[in-house]
Amino acid sequence: MKFAKTTLIFSLFLTLVACTETTPSRPATTQSSDTTAHTIDRYVAVSQKIKEEPNNPALYFERSKVLFDSLELADAMGDIDRALLLDSNNAEFRLHKADIYYRQNKTRLSKEQLEKILALDKDNLEANLRMAEIFHIVGNFKKSIEYVNEVLRIDVYNPTAYYWKGLNYKMIGDTATAVSSFQTAREQNNDFFQAYIQLGLLYGSVNDDQAIAYYDNAIRIQPNSYDAHYNKAIYLQENNYPEQALGEYQILIKIGGAKLPQIYHNIGYVNLIYLEDFPAAIEAFDQALALFPEYIEARHNRGLTHESMGNAEAAVKDYRMVLKMQPDYTKSALGLERLLD
Repeated sequence: MKFAKTTLIFSLFLTLVACTETTPSRPATTQSSDTTAHTIDRYVAVSQKIKEEPNNPALYFERSKVLFDSLELADAMGDIDRALLLDSNNAEFRLHKADIYYRQNKTRLSKEQLEKILALDKDNLEANLRMAEIFHIVGNFKKSIEYVNEVLRIDVYNPTAYYWKGLNYKMIGDTATAVSSFQTAREQNNDFFQAYIQLGLLYGSVNDDQAIAYYDNAIRIQPNSYDAHYNKAIYLQENNYPEQALGEYQILIKIGGAKLPQIYHNIGYVNLIYLEDFPAAIEAFDQALALFPEYIEARHNRGLTHESMGNAEAAVKDYRMVLKMQPDYTKSALGLERLLD
């Protein structure tokens, strides 16, 4: 029995690169226990130096960076403000203050800091790059491109500028320029992870198998990247490579997805729709529902699997439960109609 292919989205559990254009130069940070201990040591050491040299702005800047890395943003702001009181024209200090505001989602205040830098030095590459990023984030893609072009005027080989250029043109619908820009970004930096992810997404959107090679390059750079493996799995699944897709889902389980019901749902879906391995599908949907009993798609698809196996009683039970949770879920209503007529 064959069924129509559906798109699988479960944003409650996953944040994909497809939806979030992460910043290549300023990734979010996580810290292991060893890193945390090292951070504490750095903080203590620089604090001692500040006691010895209380008028040294570089020391407040250094401690602000330590606090920033630990996401202690209010304290980081206090230290960088002290540094700027001592050296108000230091562009590196002001860039850091802009970064703190950015991390606090205060894009207007971040932009104001960058404008102060550019008023003194219009060719400051990092300030122009950050302005390009901010205007992209707030949806002013035309203005973002203007700042990208300023960066490329300063440094024609800058890979991050080409990356933002690609994102802007992608958002305004110029796919050809977007692809060209991402290609140039990875040519300038062969290890530009996000450029490979974007190329995978763009080629995947037109069902071009070159997407696989781009995802493989992203995995080469970050072997345990959840986004790279997940995006590759979805491409393989939706382009009729079911066994390879299952292989990617198994990798995802090993690298941190064991508690994510979406992964088990997708395993079940591949077994149901593409392989017609109904027992394996039931097992996977059971795992998804054990992790998240209110997972409507998993419960409906388990019902669909029971229906495919001729187990009407179990299918009706699942369809009814879905409709109890979401009365307007049409697919389960149609399933009940098929079985109860």
